[in-house]
Amino acid sequence: MIKKFLLFAALGIALPLKAAVFSDSLKQGLECQRQGLLNQAVDKLEQAKLVAQSADEQSQISGALGRTYYQFHQYELAKPLLEQAYQHSDGLQKAEYANLLGNLHSSQHETKQAQTYYAQAAQLAKGDAVLTMKVALNLARDLDAATHLETLQKLSNQLDEIPDVSQRAELSLSLGEQAKTLGKDGLSLAFNSFEKARLLSANEKSPRIQTQAIDGLASLYEDDKRVGEALRLTREAIALMQAHEGRDILFNLEWRQGRLLRQDGQIEAATSAYQRAVEHLEAIRQDIPVDYQNGRSSFRETLEPVYLGLADLLLEQAKKISGDNQQQLLKKARDTVELIKQTELEDFLGSRCTVESARQQIEQLDNKTAIVYPIILPQRLEILVSTQKGLSQFTVPVDGATLKTQVQKMARNLRNRLPATMATKLYGWLVAPTEELLKAQGIETLVFVPDGALRLIPMAALYDGKQFLIEKYAVATSPGLTLFDPRPLQHKDLKTLLLGMSNPGAVVEKLPVKVIGGFLDVGEGTTASVDAAPAEKRGLESSGTRNIAEKSRTLRELVRMNNGNLEQAMRTPAFIAGMKDQLKLPGVKQEVTTLNEQSAGNTLLLDEGFTLVHFNEEVVNAPFSIVHIASHGIFGSKAESSFLMAYDDLLHIDDLEVLLRAEKFKKNPLELLTLSACQTAEGDDRAPLGFTGVALKANARSAMGTLWPISDEAAFELMTHFYKNINTMSKVKALQQAQLSLINRPEMRNPFYWSPFILVGNWL
Repeated sequence: MIKKFLLFAALGIALPLKAAVFSDSLKQGLECQRQGLLNQAVDKLEQAKLVAQSADEQSQISGALGRTYYQFHQYELAKPLLEQAYQHSDGLQKAEYANLLGNLHSSQHETKQAQTYYAQAAQLAKGDAVLTMKVALNLARDLDAATHLETLQKLSNQLDEIPDVSQRAELSLSLGEQAKTLGKDGLSLAFNSFEKARLLSANEKSPRIQTQAIDGLASLYEDDKRVGEALRLTREAIALMQAHEGRDILFNLEWRQGRLLRQDGQIEAATSAYQRAVEHLEAIRQDIPVDYQNGRSSFRETLEPVYLGLADLLLEQAKKISGDNQQQLLKKARDTVELIKQTELEDFLGSRCTVESARQQIEQLDNKTAIVYPIILPQRLEILVSTQKGLSQFTVPVDGATLKTQVQKMARNLRNRLPATMATKLYGWLVAPTEELLKAQGIETLVFVPDGALRLIPMAALYDGKQFLIEKYAVATSPGLTLFDPRPLQHKDLKTLLLGMSNPGAVVEKLPVKVIGGFLDVGEGTTASVDAAPAEKRGLESSGTRNIAEKSRTLRELVRMNNGNLEQAMRTPAFIAGMKDQLKLPGVKQEVTTLNEQSAGNTLLLDEGFTLVHFNEEVVNAPFSIVHIASHGIFGSKAESSFLMAYDDLLHIDDLEVLLRAEKFKKNPLELLTLSACQTAEGDDRAPLGFTGVALKANARSAMGTLWPISDEAAFELMTHFYKNINTMSKVKALQQAQLSLINRPEMRNPFYWSPFILVGNWL
């Protein structure tokens, strides 16, 4: 009886404690959410979720978490939470969640679903003027321009009926932002709405709304080229927000101040403003949502211009001076661009920790190596070349858009074995300006740190009209200056784990629907694309010479027989057998068995032997310096959409991190991770980050892979030469000699055969 009493007493204490923890965590999470500190908000709200007891508390926390994930643009996480909160609420609260779900579907361009939720929100919100106005403003976004403006004007007149002044200020701000999107037609309404929001929020002492309203007014003046008035308002907003630590607003204000000061000719003051903007961004970078659409990250459109603006100013100033001061400015400009590369890699991997843990300086060079660092600016190309003697700056008068177009053309032509005539033009922009310096210092190795579209092409294929770049220099690639261990390769006791899949097994049944759909040019779950042309150059592709087009047509016919339902077709034995046949890699067996015979210390796992379990066992039980994977693989715009194929299952980048970050690899990291037969998504300039991501996740010092599928013969020839060479020379020299061996064969001189092989990371 005493034990029961003590138990109930403990429960009696625990329940109030949990209630207190829930209340505190929820309160703190909501406050962080209000301030835009979204990572902290998620942490606090997840803590509250763990101790939520009643159905009401669970509904409450689902709504708060869903709202936070929505603000973070993590829609897949937000949707079920908001739906749960919507189902378990009623009245005005249910209307709020319906409105949020409408916003979520609208953000994903799902107009019908959005309209349905907005209609429900409007019905439930009757009698509440604020929520009714919110829903009306959301519905207005999808109207045509003329009706949109007319509707906004009517809603503006109705705003005065809202008694809550702070709510009226917030709604005026929202209305002004919509009116601004209508250009000249909405200019007057936008100005009046921002001014109204400014006055109302000042009276209510709402500094964030007041600052955002002044910011809105400043943006209108900036668009109208009224620099003085825009600058005055921007400074007023900065002064107001500085006392409240609103970095999410301050970075945009300082950025505008930098732009305006530059237009006004105040270069030093502009540089300082840009520097403050970057500092604010770095402080809150993890709380800024990034969207991905059509293989592109919103980071490049929304945040990259801030970093590039600072780098641009620093580079312009560096041209006017010399000596140590010039070197400092050039390094500062390069370090600023490095932040872009680091941020984009973090976005790709979904992890800041992985990138931070791998940062090591590679600035110390031997006297035969130069780092070539292109910086693509809107109006020009800047090339920084780093050698033992310091940094040199070269300015090329080609705008960013033109450069990007030429790079994309070259990438397409290389993939399709067409003459890459623009390779000579790109050589003239990227290499020719630096050649006098390179020759004078006796440079033999070039390490490119490419950005954006430049990641799509192998620099080795640049052509001076007589020779390819690889015929003059050994060429490596690095994602940044501070990401890989700079120690040289230790040539003795190099043991290699060889993994090959020439005949796929159960892994075929685990391929994502979207990957299969892209491979066959079949829309997911639809018949819309069944009659499309065969996708010979996209998705997973065999690197052999079999008739891919004919086999793709057979598989598409199976989809048609299943009423165009791809998922249904994928479960049929005929489709599975057809995919296995389609994805055979007949050259892999010869490649890995030959490599296995080259050294007594190698271990081979082929086909049925190459399962995830066997891979794990070998990695745990034996020390390896090199892991060579000859199998299909795809690298997309994010790590989570990138994978390799084992015989029985998909091998994701995160799986490699678990497998290859064992204790023994911390002391002796993998020297090299080779990905033979893998490819990057065509035209997606983030996809080549996959090689970097794999290397970082696997704690490997270098990664080697191909940008596009190649012939079995070319892969076999290059790999056998490379591994023979690596026992006596650096990785980059070994790759150069292997590529030259193919170039010297007339039937393989076309860059299609030898240039897609790129070495990423440590080149020593």
